[in-house]
Amino acid sequence: TCVATIPVIASLFNNRDPILFSNSFLCGCFTIAVYFLLRVSMFLVAVMSVTRSFAIIMPHRARYTCTMKRIIAVIAGYSLLLLFIDAVSCALGWMKGTYYRTERSHCSYEMTEKSPPWAKMFILIAF
Repeated sequence: TCVATIPVIASLFNNRDPILFSNSFLCGCFTIAVYFLLRVSMFLVAVMSVTRSFAIIMPHRARYTCTMKRIIAVIAGYSLLLLFIDAVSCALGWMKGTYYRTERSHCSYEMTEKSPPWAKMFILIAF
């Protein structure tokens, strides 16, 4: 997630001009990638906490229940779900990337007029 700040730093050094972010597609892809990495990082910490707690509470069952294949399957499933939701939202035209040239210049996505009212609340709350 630290590498994701490099384009932001580049735009800050260039008098806040959107170097890579002038294209809304790149801005949207960058935002989706950053949010994806943040969500997966938090999920990995949660998975580690659950598996370690399970290993402490039931040490003999944890060896057979918390296998590497199951953990990788859970992480891959969650990652695919996150990417699917963002990809569908962008493909339907519900989200678009926007560059905000403010004191804290950043790239984010906003909901368009095409998005139904429930979609905005779902994307903001979910995951």
